[in-house]
Formats: sequence, C-alpha cells, structure tokens
Amino acid sequence: MIHDRFVSLDPGSNATGWAWWEGGELYGGGVVRGTAGSAVDTGIDAGRVIQRHAGAVAFVVYERMAIYKFTSQKGDQNDLIPLAEIAGATCGALGARGEPVLARTWKGQVPKDVCHARCRTRLNARELRIVEASEEIVIASLRHNFWDAIGIGLWKIGRLW
Repeated sequence: MIHDRFVSLDPGSNATGWAWWEGGELYGGGVVRGTAGSAVDTGIDAGRVIQRHAGAVAFVVYERMAIYKFTSQKGDQNDLIPLAEIAGATCGALGARGEPVLARTWKGQVPKDVCHARCRTRLNARELRIVEASEEIVIASLRHNFWDAIGIGLWKIGRLW
C-alpha cells in the first residue's frame, strides 16, 4: 500500500541515494557514501543511517540492476553484483522486504537530467524544502543518487508520470 512508510533506494558503488515516504509524501532522504569495506558493509551502514531518520519502514523499493544484451552493455557487468548486495543488505538492516524495480520501468529511456527536472516538478512546496535542505549537505557530484531515489519513490506512489 502506498500509504505505508517506505524507503526508495538507488544503490551505488560510490553512494546510495535514499528517500523516505509516508502517506504518499516525501519526509526525508539523502545519500550514504560507500564504505571502504564490502558492499554488504555499505548496505548495513545505509540501513543504519536510514533507520536513524525514518525509523521502521514497511518495505524498500530499490532500483534493480539489469544485464543487457552484449551490444547494449556499459562497463563490466560484474560491477552489478555489489549493487545488488547493497540493496539486499540495506533491506536486511532495516528488517524490511525489498521490492525491486528496473530503471526502464520507473523512468523509461528518459535522460537523468530530464528525469530529475520532472521529479522536481512533482514535489510539493514542503517536499521541495526537504530536498533543498538535504542537497545542501550532499556533495554535488553525488546528488543524482538522491534524485534517482526520489524518482523511484514518486514512481511507486504514482506521482512521477
């Protein structure tokens, strides 16, 4: 149910973006930097940070990595495995069930900058203030992780398209 408290997650090797939703509205979020340890350690750290801010959540909707045909692949496909580990460890640390969603499902083929601009227009004034406050403490080069998490959450509650 979209009115449950949930987290949307964009797992990343350098940073994991997250957004906390309740009653169909954004209540917080940010970015957790990757740790020097394993991907599982990063996921556990992300879960701890999220739990400090959001408390108990019903579920985590996260971007599921997909392996594409060889001609469409970008980079080493083995790099996708740690991202799945981050998502799983975050869900485990939160004691929440995971709901994977493919990027092509939640945003289609829309370029990141266009998708993030669209996300901004879907937020109400209170939610925008939350995002702006969070952006102030997130390094600019990592903000796309936060915006992807927001986009995933907006998609989940039916406000993205």
